[in-house]
Amino acid sequence: MVHSMTKRWITAAALGALLCVVAWYVVNTIQGDNALEDGVVAFKRGDYGEAVLLLMPLAERGNQSAMLLMGIAYAHGHGVAKDRSRAQQLILGADSVGASEHFYHIAQRFEHGEHTDKNLGEAFVWYLLAGERDHRRAQEILVEACRNGTFSQEINLSKSAYWQKKLSQ
Repeated sequence: MVHSMTKRWITAAALGALLCVVAWYVVNTIQGDNALEDGVVAFKRGDYGEAVLLLMPLAERGNQSAMLLMGIAYAHGHGVAKDRSRAQQLILGADSVGASEHFYHIAQRFEHGEHTDKNLGEAFVWYLLAGERDHRRAQEILVEACRNGTFSQEINLSKSAYWQKKLSQ
C-alpha cells in the first residue's frame, strides 16, 4: 500500500526537477565499463544521439545507471522522442534493480539544497522510496520524521511505528 502511494508522488510536475538531481548524481558517481563511461561522457557534453546508442543497450540489459540516464533522456527528449511514460518506466525499472542508495542520496540533496533548491517535501518522497527498498538510514530518518513532524509532515506515530518495525526486520 505504501509502495503504491510513493509511485503517485512521482508526477509529471515533479519529474523534471527530480530528474535534474538524478542526472547530476548518476553523471558524477558512475564508474564501470567503457560503453557506460563513454555514454556518460557523451550525455554530459550534450551529444545525446551518441549517448543513446551507447546507453540504450546497457539499459535494456538492466544497467541501473544507464536506465536512469535513459529515463532522463526520455523525460527531456534528449536523443529520443520525449516520452514521460517511458521515462518513468525506466526510472522505476532502475529502482527495481536496487536504487535505494541513489534515492537516499537524492533525498539528501533535496534536504540540504545541494545542487538543487532545498525542498523538504521532495526529500521526504525520496526517503520514502529509499526506505521502502530497505535503506536503513532512510528508514531511521523516516521514523524521526513521522515522530517529530519534520520535513513539513504532520506527526504520525503509526507511520513512525511502521518505519520502526521495518527497520528492526
